[in-house]
Formats: sequence, structure tokens, C-alpha cells
Amino acid sequence: MSEEKQSSESNSDLKQRLASLYSYLSKHLGIKQVPKVVFTKDKKNAEDPFGMTGHYNQEDNSIHIHILDRHDTDILRTFAHETIHHWQRERGTLSPQNGESSGHYAQEDPNLRRREIEAYMLGNILFRDWQDENRMGPPKVQPFLPQPLDENLNLDGNKLKQDVTQFVNKLVLDGGLSSYHRERTSGDMNPQDFTNDLVHDILSTIEQWVQTVNNRGDWENQEGGMIK
Repeated sequence: MSEEKQSSESNSDLKQRLASLYSYLSKHLGIKQVPKVVFTKDKKNAEDPFGMTGHYNQEDNSIHIHILDRHDTDILRTFAHETIHHWQRERGTLSPQNGESSGHYAQEDPNLRRREIEAYMLGNILFRDWQDENRMGPPKVQPFLPQPLDENLNLDGNKLKQDVTQFVNKLVLDGGLSSYHRERTSGDMNPQDFTNDLVHDILSTIEQWVQTVNNRGDWENQEGGMIK
């Protein structure tokens, strides 16, 4: 068999495994759009012990993978990692600039460092699960996955107020707050006034908690924080 034919069949097998792995990742993460995959054969990069393995381009949703002189397992692991970045972009947690301005973005940018941690964590464990399933068949119990490292929480103020109001009113109607309801309400306070005050207090607490979570990246990056 010629080297050219062997190379063609090898690439075909690799593409089939990539498709299988993507299907597995998409199923577990809910990825909506299939990314474009570009194979790169760069001799100079392959000879560099610190050469690149791959990267994700947000502008055209493409995954670029260096494949020269690499084992298929290593290539597939890189694909899983970069697919997590594609998933992050869909979810709106990947910084638009993607840290291109700094070579040390994975060390110096708190948000991008979390995105890298997430890509290594989820990409590697999902790749391992897919690999083991192909080796030994599906496990008897579905393995748990680590939680995404999200800090940016968005509130729909009107929807939240509506839901909290319905919850408090249900508590009153079901008797959960019966000691404050109607004739047993203390003083001159109207039951509806009590309900409104309670809704306001709950909403304020939720808003303060969300602000704390969304600002975590700032205080973690300060002196004495977790990330320096």
C-alpha cells in the first residue's frame, strides 16, 4: 500500500473519530452549531517541543488542529479542548478578544484563565468518557460532570419579581404565612403590604448575591485574592 493511500485512509479514520467525539460532546453539552475543523501540517511547529497543538477562531467558529507527527489520541484530545472553547462562545462566557493581545492571557486575565481551566477540565474528562465508552461500552451508571465555571449571572427583573410575588402569595394562601395573614396580621399592617415588603426584601437579597458573584473576579484578582 502506498504512503499516500495510507495517509488518506488514516485521515478518513481520524475524521470519523472526530465526528463521533463531537457527537458525544454535543450531546452532553448541548452545542448548537457545528464548528469548522481545519487540519494544519506545519513541520517547523512539529519540531518545536513547545509548538502549538491547536486554537479556536471565534470570528468564523473554526477549530484549527496541528496534526503532523501526532498520535490520533493526542489530536482528539486537542479537538475536545477547543470544542469546549466553541461551547463557551455559544454560551457567551468566552471573551470576544480571546486574549490575542497577550501571550500570557491564560495567566494574566482572570476570566480567560477560568475559561482555560474549564476547557482542560471538561474537555479532558469528556474525552476520557468517550474513549472508555468506545473501549468497553457504555457504563452502567452515567458519570457526573464538573459544573461550568460561570460567574456572570443575568437577571430578568420583571420575570424575577413576578415569580417571587407568585411564590410569596402562594405561601400566604397555603397557610405558610398564616400568622401574618388577614385578621392575625399584627398592628395596622395590611396583609398585602406585608406581602409587598417580603417580595422587596427577597428581591434585594437576590440582587445583592448576584452582584457579589459577578464581582468575584475583581476581588479575587486583588492582593490576597485567589488569583494573582
